[in-house]
Amino acid sequence: MTTNERPPGDTGTSERAIRGTRDGRGVQDAAGDPPRHPDPPRHPEPERPFQPRRPVPPQHPESDHHPHPPHHPDHHPDPGPDAVPPQHPHALQPLHAPPPPAPHSHAHPAPHPHSPQHPYPPHHPHPAAFRTSPVPVVPPGHLRRITEIDALRGFALAGILVVNVLMMSGAAEMSSLTGGAGGAGASGSAVAGSVAPGALDEAFAHLVTFLAAGKFYLLFAFLFGYGFTLQMASAARDGARFAPRTVRRLLGLLALGLLHAVFLFVGDILVTYALLGLILLAARNASPGGAYRAATWTWGVFAVLLMLFSALTVLVGPEPGDAAEARAEAAALAAAYRGSAADVIGANVGQYPLMLIGAVFMAGMVVPAFLMGLAAARTGWFDRAEPARLRRTVRIGLAVGAPLSALSACATGGVLSERWQFLGMAVGMLSAPALTAAYVAGLLLFFRTRPGRRAVSLLAPAGRMSLTLYLTQSLVMALVFTGYGLGLYAKLGVAVPVLLALLLYAAQLAVAGPLMRRFRHGPVEWLLRTFTLWRRPVAASPRPDAGRVNER
Repeated sequence: MTTNERPPGDTGTSERAIRGTRDGRGVQDAAGDPPRHPDPPRHPEPERPFQPRRPVPPQHPESDHHPHPPHHPDHHPDPGPDAVPPQHPHALQPLHAPPPPAPHSHAHPAPHPHSPQHPYPPHHPHPAAFRTSPVPVVPPGHLRRITEIDALRGFALAGILVVNVLMMSGAAEMSSLTGGAGGAGASGSAVAGSVAPGALDEAFAHLVTFLAAGKFYLLFAFLFGYGFTLQMASAARDGARFAPRTVRRLLGLLALGLLHAVFLFVGDILVTYALLGLILLAARNASPGGAYRAATWTWGVFAVLLMLFSALTVLVGPEPGDAAEARAEAAALAAAYRGSAADVIGANVGQYPLMLIGAVFMAGMVVPAFLMGLAAARTGWFDRAEPARLRRTVRIGLAVGAPLSALSACATGGVLSERWQFLGMAVGMLSAPALTAAYVAGLLLFFRTRPGRRAVSLLAPAGRMSLTLYLTQSLVMALVFTGYGLGLYAKLGVAVPVLLALLLYAAQLAVAGPLMRRFRHGPVEWLLRTFTLWRRPVAASPRPDAGRVNER
């Protein structure tokens, strides 16, 4: 073997050479090679995604990041010919980016997360994820709850209709004057052409009083207060001032209510909601607990005053000539509603002061319902309503409300003497919230079943255009029962008008679905919204129920 030949496996590096390399000194190997310095080990650097060049923001006083070294290439004023143009902030980034470098490395340190120039905090790649907004965050499941609220409003239209039809048809007036079937003859002689109520009519009158009277306008008031919070969120989202917008909305309701009361139905509720809505506007910043306490105190004071007045009427009793005077007024009213259009308008205007007095009594019930709806929206009651809690509400509401409502139906329907009539009406008003709560809880439980979901899809479109349907109900009934059309006032008893009302409601449900699939708002809702926003609403395609928050 020659001098330059090496055995297999010999690398030409002696152990001493290796030790010399560890000591940092170059030594001669066994083969006589000149001394050499081996290169230091190289560690591959991880690939990092390209970050667009941006000015370095001033460091936060509490930041622990060190300033960049002056020789760092990212600080060179000339980017060079091979520089990559900056990416758009929303440009796609690699899904598996390496971890950020240590703070003391020579890599470009990240600016402080709280720096004003920093586009977004770490671990949140999209800027839209943390834009701040005064609009409260919509909790999960809230869109489904809003659809249920639409369905509740659509269901309430049926109760409102069967109560109003007794007033517009004259059936309520005739039933109260007869004092039962036995007194029909006296009433029939006093009001020419009227039909004396029979046993079926009496049964229908008791059922309407027991199930519907005073219950559904409270449900509407509760939902009105609930929607107030959604309107506040809508104004904040649009950057509009809430108070002027709400005042315009209430003025629009007031104008619609006055026109409705004068030309169609004197028992209008829109004027009451418009006037009492100012109280809700003043209490818009109340806490949920404060709104609940105010509602409880208002209802309690009203209940005490109403019961004291009712007890006084029981002690005093009716005057001897009250019955004859009431029959004469009923006869004049029937003649007016069967007359010309001018007679109908004159009758409505003549009764309106009495209806305003009734609105004062209603305030003791409507304002607490407004405030309870406001508190429910602030606490997310529809999202926290567990089935066990709803079932308990149904049991308590029925146990308290059903007996008292039955007593009210007996007192106002002629089973008891006339002395107890006003007391029975007061008991019915005070027990109405219990049955209303039972209705709401029971319907929410039903809406969560398979048949209930189908009912929601049928009722929710009617709830979305409830104002249009409410006014349409009055228009149709005016054409049937007054001199505008057939003039059947006080000629059909009680059962027939109730059945006609149910048929009208079924027709409205059938029409509301296709309309709401084609349009975003009902015609009257669109008109009120235009006046509220003080501009033409932006045209938009109809949305599915789960795609938009209902703001009514």
